[in-house]
Amino acid sequence: MKMTERDLNALKKKLPVNYISQLVKHTGLSKSTICNFLSGRKVRSDNGESILEGAVQLIESLETRHQERMERINDDVPACRRENGDHRKSVG
Repeated sequence: MKMTERDLNALKKKLPVNYISQLVKHTGLSKSTICNFLSGRKVRSDNGESILEGAVQLIESLETRHQERMERINDDVPACRRENGDHRKSVG
C-alpha cells in the first residue's frame, strides 16, 4: 500500500510520541520495517496493512483516553467548585 507524503505526515501527527516502539510491540514487526513504511519506502503489503491497522488502533486508544479524562475532569470540576465555595457557573 502506497501512501502519499501528506497522508503519512497527517498520520504521524496523530500518533503519540513513542509510536514506533508501540507499533513494534503491537505488530511484531521490526523497527526498520515500521520506519521504512512511515518514511514512504516500500514494504510488503501485508506489513503495511499491519502498520496502518496498529496506527489506527493507537490513535483511537489515545482519543478514547483523552475523552475519558475530559469527562472525568468535567464531572469533577463542579463538585470542586461547590466544595471550595465557588458558586460561579461552570464553563462549557
